[in-house]
Amino acid sequence: VWELFWANWYGATIVFAEAEGHKDSNYLIELINKENITISHFVPSMLSVFEDTLEVEISQNKCNTLNPIPSLRYIFCSGEELKLSHVQKCSKLLPTIGIHNLYGPTEASVDVLYYDCTNKNLEQICIGKPISNTQAYILDNNLKPLPIGAVGELYIGGAGLARGYLNRPELTAE
Repeated sequence: VWELFWANWYGATIVFAEAEGHKDSNYLIELINKENITISHFVPSMLSVFEDTLEVEISQNKCNTLNPIPSLRYIFCSGEELKLSHVQKCSKLLPTIGIHNLYGPTEASVDVLYYDCTNKNLEQICIGKPISNTQAYILDNNLKPLPIGAVGELYIGGAGLARGYLNRPELTAE
């Protein structure tokens, strides 16, 4: 959801890929370069394919090896687990960009936690810290807060949390 509003908040432009274009990494690289796109959002499995394509383009000298996508400043990933290998490969191929992991279940208006993965010495990918107007808690079975590092259940609160499931009172009660 944020992707649709963020650009308007800051006076930017949203560029949509053509129908089914998201499945063609060569097309996406060309589109990003043509439209001077600065921020992109990927599902991690799509990022992996994008990275593989970019790696081939670089190895075949089809683009500038030092900065193959000069306009791109940030990549955001969500929807699946972002693996450390994705981040490391992205950092190698696009060393000047920032990469961020976003996390959030559907019940929480999608993305509610973020983690900056730009650090080149990163050893693990975390789901991150809450965005503005959001709280995150790790609780035990008695709904008591746990100390940092303890294993428990993630509870999310704040302005972005849904009040329940539409027309599904039993699921909301659960």
